[in-house]
Amino acid sequence: MKVLICTVFDIDVPCAGLNRLTRMSKALKLNGIQSLIALGSGSSDMSGQAWKYFVEQKQEYVFFDKTLFTVKRHCNAMKIAATAAKFYNKHLSEIIHQLNIEGVIVYSPQYQLLKPFFEICKQNNVFILADCGENYSISIRHLLNGVIYQQFMFKKYQMRKLDGALISSPKWMGHTTNAKVPSCIVPGFLEPNNCYRKSKSVKSNKLIITLMGRFAGREKPLVIIKALKICKQNNLNFEVNLLGTGSSGLIEDYWLKKLTSDSDISDDISVKGFVSNNQRNEILSTSDIFIMLRPPNRETEYLYPSRVTEYLYSGNPVILTDAPSLNVFFQQGEGAYFISSKNDSNELAQLIIKLAENPMERFENGKRGRAYAIKNFSIDVMGKRLSEFINVITTK
Repeated sequence: MKVLICTVFDIDVPCAGLNRLTRMSKALKLNGIQSLIALGSGSSDMSGQAWKYFVEQKQEYVFFDKTLFTVKRHCNAMKIAATAAKFYNKHLSEIIHQLNIEGVIVYSPQYQLLKPFFEICKQNNVFILADCGENYSISIRHLLNGVIYQQFMFKKYQMRKLDGALISSPKWMGHTTNAKVPSCIVPGFLEPNNCYRKSKSVKSNKLIITLMGRFAGREKPLVIIKALKICKQNNLNFEVNLLGTGSSGLIEDYWLKKLTSDSDISDDISVKGFVSNNQRNEILSTSDIFIMLRPPNRETEYLYPSRVTEYLYSGNPVILTDAPSLNVFFQQGEGAYFISSKNDSNELAQLIIKLAENPMERFENGKRGRAYAIKNFSIDVMGKRLSEFINVITTK
């Protein structure tokens, strides 16, 4: 079987979503399903072609030239999705025939993106699945940029037309059940590597704290900054690494400046931005603790933060907010420590200080977390679950 994973991404822009899909592709391959990822060609030479088949590091792609399909919209998010929709509308049928595609998986569905898929898939007798991830909370930003409208229209009018849905958390099941659509929970795909902690840290060494992702908004940057200042006031010797930050616009720039310009902690902050997979794995394995906070809202209930699985696999513990879906997927003492959903800076600081004093506890909890991650989220486990779901869909 051969499936096409359809995205709005660009090959030159690193992101968690694309990492998820490359791992999904590997997981499917382990179970006899060949998959190609469709995305923008970036700086690749397309020589005037609308799309082309391409293989890089054993991953098969369909690159498309976004410049040939650019659509004007009121914001960048809508422009990107509309541009991709225009490409799929014109060339999806052609790709299906030329590459012998039997099914498509549309990543992060929204109404305008999915619109052309249903008729094309029906005409070509291929199944269509949606990989449902984020379901954003209502905010001025998401109302103005159209994301809330697109999500609403997808859930109300398009979900029921799917052959199936891949969902990132149990919260999505309410929607798929109402739409009478088969669903499969596939939160993340952990790809094992040899980079993980194999011995406890030395107590007298500097505590290494690592954060990954966008340092703004729902990541509770002010809570973290205040907690770090409290730790410093208590003479804790620490260093903070920030990975994958610094490319998300003015709001993140503001919080990064606030973090790095604070005289109390600025010398202890290292903003590394995007690094290679090998560098990231090395940094994770040599960290002591990770922090990932979230507000207790609808958006958090729907998400599965794949970085937490990577944290656990490193053999080091992570501090999380005690809120669904974080407290659904992860367990206290199995690589995770929870602070209350109030996200209180003092509570966070006291937990950091406590963990700094107990390297053996961190090490033992980290070991349990790594075993938990492998048992529940490995590429083997998730690949088998997803492949069995696709096989059931195709035999109906």
